[in-house]
Amino acid sequence: MATDVHIGGRLEAVAPRRVTDPADRVRLLALVAVAVAVHGWTLTHTRVTARDSIGFARYALQLEDPRAAGFADVVAVLRDPNTQHPPGYPLAVLAASWPVRAAYHADLPDQMLMSAQVASCVAAVLLVFPTYWLGRMLFGKFAGFAAALLFQVLPVPAEVTSDGLTEGLYLLTLGTALLLGTRAVKNPGVGGFLLCGLATGATYLVRPEGMLAAAAVGLVVVGMAAARRWAWPSAAAWLTALAVGAVLPALPYMILIGGVSNKPSVDGMFQKIGNWREQVVGGHGAARPPAPLFAVWYNPEADGPLPAWVPRAIAAEGVKTFHYAPAGLAVLGLLAAARRLRAEPWAWVPIAYGGLVLAAVAALASVGQVTQGERHHYVSERHTLPLVYVGCFFAAFAIEQLPGWLGRISLVGDWPAHPAVAWAVLAGVVVSCVPRLVRPLHADRAGHVEAGRFLKDHMAPEDTLIDPFEWAGFYSGRTLRRIPPDPPPVAGRYRWAVLEKGETPHSHLHRYKDAQNVANDGRNKAAVAFEWTEKAKVVTVYRQQITEEDEAAAKAGK
Repeated sequence: MATDVHIGGRLEAVAPRRVTDPADRVRLLALVAVAVAVHGWTLTHTRVTARDSIGFARYALQLEDPRAAGFADVVAVLRDPNTQHPPGYPLAVLAASWPVRAAYHADLPDQMLMSAQVASCVAAVLLVFPTYWLGRMLFGKFAGFAAALLFQVLPVPAEVTSDGLTEGLYLLTLGTALLLGTRAVKNPGVGGFLLCGLATGATYLVRPEGMLAAAAVGLVVVGMAAARRWAWPSAAAWLTALAVGAVLPALPYMILIGGVSNKPSVDGMFQKIGNWREQVVGGHGAARPPAPLFAVWYNPEADGPLPAWVPRAIAAEGVKTFHYAPAGLAVLGLLAAARRLRAEPWAWVPIAYGGLVLAAVAALASVGQVTQGERHHYVSERHTLPLVYVGCFFAAFAIEQLPGWLGRISLVGDWPAHPAVAWAVLAGVVVSCVPRLVRPLHADRAGHVEAGRFLKDHMAPEDTLIDPFEWAGFYSGRTLRRIPPDPPPVAGRYRWAVLEKGETPHSHLHRYKDAQNVANDGRNKAAVAFEWTEKAKVVTVYRQQITEEDEAAAKAGK
């Protein structure tokens, strides 16, 4: 007698867990649309990119063709101390330049600076994704959407991440590192901390201070172990994974340059945080310390003691970068989130990172930089940008909590704690940003470009160019691929000096005084060779003939 025996049972079909739901996808689509609109508008309404973009465009050309720039190979380019930066962003500029040069028919300087902007804008649009997911992990979907939206429309972040600067790519890799670090603390495991470390190493290849992201995560891990919430052996394993991940992308570059940066000391690396540098400049064109345009400078007579000025300056620049009112919301959100920190320790990751950045900016403001033999202290809007990025999450949380807060303090009966109130506040902040967002970027600098084109046709290779602003030298071709030293003075040849008339925030630039000396030389009067006026901005090119006395003094070493 045959008996059918059925052993086991039907496996239950389990639906795969979705990373996103329809609401997430709608929000992300809306955020991408806003980001494309903001950065696309700025990209197409830029007259001239930031001065620092010239160095990155030059760096990209050097990586593409080292020999044309006077280098033996790519290794020599990376080791050159004058580059001052890791290769992450210049490589992104080079990659962007290939389609840009194919589609954008213009001179090479214009193509490369456009490529620098395109690389930044693409990174800024992609920043939507880690920002949304980090905000969602910290405080929920509304906070993720609001934080990502705020950072895209705040005027200073929008302008800086649309310019030919490192910030767009840096914030993209930084946001990814903070997201992965927060996730690793929330769901601890070797793999999660390893991924966070890898993202941090990638951030380091854009800017060295990117390692602060791993330091912030490490502090939280140590704090959890010290509070006996995690076992020390587990914490040690996770810290090891974090460190290994951070070193893997960074180590080849560190070995190549023989240190943690391409400066001769660790102090040099810290001077590069936020584009700070300390150099005593000489009289040749190759020295290029920066002087930020949008910054608050320390004046001992008016500002009092330096230790008291530093926090005031950071607060002032931070509030401006935050577009004023959202800064107050960020403070409220941070205070309101304090009760959640014990139950949700992963929220400490962005807070720890913000604290490290704040300490670094304060230290660098205190140290200052030496320009033309004088030490200057300043804080720039760009230095506060990572603080504002972190603050957007807490500002978003505060906006979401506003209806409930208003209901508790209402004097006219029960206040309807309706989500529409939060959406209305968020919309109001966004609308307040629009007037500045639609302004063309650097509209008053076109004269420097025209001066460069003039010099390209009139300046000889044996002539000396003194251009503290750098745009004219780049567009003339003199500094397109490298910054050559000044040629020896030869009687009968010319010195060319580029200046802006009137008061200018660029007066701290290297060689600015040299250009003024040419323009104001009463013994050997310089002629005005070119002048461009636009919207009260006057750019003048002076031409001074080199005398036999100048040549003799140079030969005598004076």
